[in-house]
Amino acid sequence: MPFLRGASFNDKPVRDAVIKFFKDKFDVELNETPHKMKVIDLTGTTETLLGVEVEGGGWGGCFWETPLYCHLSGHDFKTINIPIRKSKYWMEKYTRYNKEITNASFDKNIFVRSNKTFTQMIVIRPDTIRDKKKLVTSNFKPNNSDEVEEWMSFRREHVETYNFINNTWILDEVQ
Repeated sequence: MPFLRGASFNDKPVRDAVIKFFKDKFDVELNETPHKMKVIDLTGTTETLLGVEVEGGGWGGCFWETPLYCHLSGHDFKTINIPIRKSKYWMEKYTRYNKEITNASFDKNIFVRSNKTFTQMIVIRPDTIRDKKKLVTSNFKPNNSDEVEEWMSFRREHVETYNFINNTWILDEVQ
């Protein structure tokens, strides 16, 4: 189902999958934040400053072997991408509705994108997102929209890719 501006996307399945992934892989418990609050998707149960922004992807199998996705940014190298509109989660301060917001978790928030079967999780840590040497900006039309958007793009070697193999999350060492 394509994403439509103004329409609500049911991201509960990917939220649930990421909650389970964090518990299984990192022994970290996460809570779902209400979708209508329009804040980061998940927060830590005991690590309350931890936030996780989640996106489900449309690819099956391995992201890095799916040109329709990993070459979407148009660079001559493979990237995973975060919409620039989500950059506020990694900013110490940002403005919303003409009000300055202080973000206490700006340096702890994580981004996770999953494949459609939840057997691959790509994790982008806050130190990577905030590192200007690792960040590549891009402008492109995503597969689920007719509009060009601005993106934060990251190379494969700057992110963590986990694959679910034999009931275990394995870090992909391929760079």
